Amino acid sequence: MIIKRSERDFNSVGVPGIEYHVFLLNGSGMFSRNGVSSDDIETILSSHNKYRTLHGSPALNWNNKLASYANQWSGKCIFDRSSTQYGENVAGRTLSWTQTIEAWYNEEKKYSYKTPGFHSSTGHFTQLVWKRTTQVGCALSYCDNIKGNLYVCEYEPRGNIILGSGDMSLYYKTNVTATTTLK
Repeated sequence: MIIKRSERDFNSVGVPGIEYHVFLLNGSGMFSRNGVSSDDIETILSSHNKYRTLHGSPALNWNNKLASYANQWSGKCIFDRSSTQYGENVAGRTLSWTQTIEAWYNEEKKYSYKTPGFHSSTGHFTQLVWKRTTQVGCALSYCDNIKGNLYVCEYEPRGNIILGSGDMSLYYKTNVTATTTLK
């Protein structure tokens, strides 16, 4: 493990204005920075819960097990979904947690409440506001292959990926509702 002092605004600890970054030697011999700070966790929860409240969804709680899994996946620098049993949102090259979560939420503009269901262009949004989801854990890693951060959030119970049978639109009508207040 190497600790490097820098002026960049990432995972800050210590003296205000000076951030320290932990770089971990990964399996391929490259250095990467993973994880989130307590400030990041506050931002992640408040950003998620701000949007969830608009749709009548309960607030999410932080889950370290989910954060650990997100950390493992983000550290692989694969800009794609993992094959996890959790719900999952992945984003790359955004500049902050706030911007990342806002981008996921902005998919709502494409979502049809009249014909609810899964669509790849709204999957981040539906997972973000899915009513039955109660836990979230997230992490990020700087990845050379995308020349930026890879953001990953894991959710439990997972939403919007429904296994089994039943009326799929009913799951969406129940778990993804139109906004209850003005944005």
